[in-house]
Amino acid sequence: MTLPYCDDVFYAVGLNGLMSKEASQRFYELIGFDSHAVLKYCCYVCDLRRDLVKERLKRYLLIDCGIRLSRTFKPDLRENDFEITRYYLEMLFDTWFTINEMYEMLNDEGFNIELNNF
Repeated sequence: MTLPYCDDVFYAVGLNGLMSKEASQRFYELIGFDSHAVLKYCCYVCDLRRDLVKERLKRYLLIDCGIRLSRTFKPDLRENDFEITRYYLEMLFDTWFTINEMYEMLNDEGFNIELNNF
């Protein structure tokens, strides 16, 4: 699902090629299924190298998660958004991120997230 602020976040992290409605919808369709396909798609649409796309997608997902967490007040929805973002990042980087690592990455992006927020 595309959110009203996603184009602004795509622009802020340098993924301008995903700012059209069709491109962002395709991005959200792919990200849940195949991390390699979403990376190839983003590389093609944004005309960037794979390693650069991975880092920019990481920033996008963290900022998106931080915005969702700051706008959602129900603990179960906040936890779902957090876990979905964690899953996407794990698929992209083929690495298991601990909860503390996720909190640290969110805090590095400027979101004040604490362990007891859920």
